[in-house]
Amino acid sequence: MRDIRTVPDPRNTRVLRLEIPEDVSNEFVAFCAERPGYNRHAIPAERTRITAKLKKMLGAEAINFINKTLRDPDRGAISMKPFSGEVLNQAVLSAWITGLGYLVGTPRCDEKNDNLAYFDISSDDPINFNPDAVLPLHTDGTYYNGNTDWIICGKVFDTSTVGGESLLLHVNDWADYSRFSSDEWSSREFVFRGPSAQDPRKAKFGNRGDNGALSLPMFYSQDGKNCVRMAFQWVHPRNDEEANRLCEIFDSLLDAQEDASFALDVGEIYLLDNKTWLHGRARYGTHQPVERRIIRSIGAY
Repeated sequence: MRDIRTVPDPRNTRVLRLEIPEDVSNEFVAFCAERPGYNRHAIPAERTRITAKLKKMLGAEAINFINKTLRDPDRGAISMKPFSGEVLNQAVLSAWITGLGYLVGTPRCDEKNDNLAYFDISSDDPINFNPDAVLPLHTDGTYYNGNTDWIICGKVFDTSTVGGESLLLHVNDWADYSRFSSDEWSSREFVFRGPSAQDPRKAKFGNRGDNGALSLPMFYSQDGKNCVRMAFQWVHPRNDEEANRLCEIFDSLLDAQEDASFALDVGEIYLLDNKTWLHGRARYGTHQPVERRIIRSIGAY
């Protein structure tokens, strides 16, 4: 695998880490520098070139390893840190994530033909920044019409020094999963509905095929895997009984996040099977200057 090693990630025993050699990173940085100045990942022809370059650099063995690991019901997660220091910038990380997405499946593009979404946190935005707030564990694409099999996230920058760690939890490590997925509620369909067209978050998330409201179960099995469809703000109870059930699930996940910390470095990327892994963000817990950006791609196998 062109000197690309795989080792267990010390932050979570289920996650395998792909160690990218410096010469591979530098070659990709030089490739991106050939055509600077615009968002290459939003141009189909450029996405094809990026994917071909990354495919050649990583090699068939590494790509097969990534795909096999993502589909492994007991693992389903890979981490890597291809860039750091002066070579790290948003254009390079965006291109790498774009290429990875096409090597594992078909990324879902928005109405602007962009396969990436950007999630910013800024302490200069007092209305939306709350250091005591947590981003609860969830899966992505709950209200999208179509499969969201995987997600790829990479951190561009982060000025925080305390808190705000990523949270990752495999369903088989969630103590209450068996109970929630086997009782009389397990097959109940809930209503998942995303933000309206007028919601400013719509522009951030992009229009990626959501079609109003979907009625789907939260717990299910697929391809021999325990799966979950989890949203905290996009699932809408139809009555008090459903609301109580949802709050019971959310409370369980809040307890589970104590063992789900996964501090993501700047320039680092994780790939997750979106049906067997939940992700989120811990609270910052203190007032501090925070400027943070995460790039995300989602798609189907």
